[in-house]
Amino acid sequence: MAMTRLSGPTPRMTLPRALLSEALRLARSPLAAVHLVCGLAAGLACGEYFLCSVK
Repeated sequence: MAMTRLSGPTPRMTLPRALLSEALRLARSPLAAVHLVCGLAAGLACGEYFLCSVK
């Protein structure tokens, strides 16, 4: 059983296009820098905790 298209060809969203779209959207967001700083601070804090807890 063949499927028929109800409309014209739809644009395909590939992974590279989706990643580019997200990068462009986040670049315009004022919260992107805040998320980056918070993520780095949390990562450094967790890394320091595990570094000290192993000794």
